[in-house]
Amino acid sequence: MLDYIANKTSRKITLYLNWDEVEEAKFCLGMKVLIHDVTMTMGIALLAYWAGLFIESCIMFAAFGFLRLKAGGYHCKESWQCFLCTSSIVVGGAVLAQNLGYMSTGQIVAAYLILCVIAGLIAPQGTKIRPIPAVVLSSEHRL
Repeated sequence: MLDYIANKTSRKITLYLNWDEVEEAKFCLGMKVLIHDVTMTMGIALLAYWAGLFIESCIMFAAFGFLRLKAGGYHCKESWQCFLCTSSIVVGGAVLAQNLGYMSTGQIVAAYLILCVIAGLIAPQGTKIRPIPAVVLSSEHRL
């Protein structure tokens, strides 16, 4: 359904603006990404609201988004997989934050260290479009 909307919109804009096939393809891809991101964000917001964790999830979503901008990350093959992973991280992080008051300082530090190790292992994924810089991979520049 979302592909249908993006394709129809792209076709109408292309005819109106007299674009060629390349410009239409770029616009169509942009529409698909925009529709995916909006529906995913709205879905996560509704899920968080239903769980009673809306404010905490908004904070977690902002923090996770900033981390993704700086570190990159894993890209799922399907839209539903992306929604499942992202909503688990955002709402799960909100649940964890809500329960931090019941944890001892040692448990909080241990959870933080485990999460840092996990982020270090999975976050800096290189892709063809955004590869890991050679400076990061070079053993000369490691601490």
